[in-house]
Amino acid sequence: MKRFLLALMAVLTMFVALTPSVTMASTGFESVPDDHEGYVPDTNPEEPPEDEHPAEDDNGMVTGIIINLVATVIDAFAEVIEWTFAGTELQYVIFGSVNPLTGGEYTSSSVGNIFSAAEWNFAVNPLRIAFSFAGWLLFAVMIAHYGLKLMKESTNPIERTHLLEDIYGWIGGAAMLVFMYIAVFIIFNLNYAIVDGLNTLVSDNEVFGDVFSVLDQSWDDKSLTTNAIGDAILHLGLAIMTLVLLIQYIFRKFIIGFLVVISPLAAVAYARDKNGQAFKTWLSELLSQTFIQSAHAVVIVLYLAFVNAASNGTSIFNTDNLDIVGNSMQSIVDPVLSFLIAIGGVVAVGALTYNGLRLSMSSGNPRARFHAIRGIRTSLVGCLICIGSVLIVDILRGFMF
Repeated sequence: MKRFLLALMAVLTMFVALTPSVTMASTGFESVPDDHEGYVPDTNPEEPPEDEHPAEDDNGMVTGIIINLVATVIDAFAEVIEWTFAGTELQYVIFGSVNPLTGGEYTSSSVGNIFSAAEWNFAVNPLRIAFSFAGWLLFAVMIAHYGLKLMKESTNPIERTHLLEDIYGWIGGAAMLVFMYIAVFIIFNLNYAIVDGLNTLVSDNEVFGDVFSVLDQSWDDKSLTTNAIGDAILHLGLAIMTLVLLIQYIFRKFIIGFLVVISPLAAVAYARDKNGQAFKTWLSELLSQTFIQSAHAVVIVLYLAFVNAASNGTSIFNTDNLDIVGNSMQSIVDPVLSFLIAIGGVVAVGALTYNGLRLSMSSGNPRARFHAIRGIRTSLVGCLICIGSVLIVDILRGFMF
């Protein structure tokens, strides 16, 4: 019995030892290598691995869609604003080569590159002529009125002196109206000479092209901020800035046209009150509205000069064009200086004549005689200054040009 139990245990032991080898041989699997013993894979190797962050990818996709949608809406607003000014480029408006009202280029027949020939001939000038005609009639009537009163008044020297002052005031107002019309063209041309000269100096520089190319770039193909919303906000901001400046330049055109039209009223106010306050107000408004373009051009050129100096360490000004700028400025400055000298001489001679008449009619009125003599002295000094200024201008022209 004891031997039977030992034999049975030996058979069972052999069966247990041989069973794994037979099973693996029958299924075609090899035994597990020693270095992989105890390793149990987490997933089925035949199945692809699952995404570890599926929720984050979905959130990123949704965020990208929202960003593109917001950028598209902002770009749509910018496109609507750009549609209102029909693609008019800002730098051409500031530097006086494009009409802000129509978007067309100014021609050589334009008036100071502020009004086109059609705007001046069919809008501004007809109204100016109508107001000037009414002003000339008023001057003629008032001079005749005070002249008749002067003829009737032969006994009171003080009253005659006052009447003469009234007559000369209206004559001076009529002369002022003539010079105001000439001054308008000189101011317009001087502003354009400054703006065009600055544009000639800097327009060939690379920085100038880079800065203004931002306003004209294709916003669908180029990114400046590497972010869709950032580009859209920049696009909208530039469109709004362009629109605001265009509106300002359109209003500037209307204000300058209005000042030109009412110039006879300023001359009438001067003749009636016998002081220059009305004329000073008119002239200051005309100068400020006209030369605001020069101020904008100077600011832009100064900014570009700073940017170029900081990035390249060079000057933005094209010295090859200095001769062109000098000739352009000379063509404007010469008439301005000639006009100022001429009007100064006319005023001095007129004042000398006026004070001489006051002196001749001041008998019996010591106060009037004193003021007449002092006026004659001042007028003589003015005449000498006008004569000397001709020599000074010739000397300065030699240094500057």
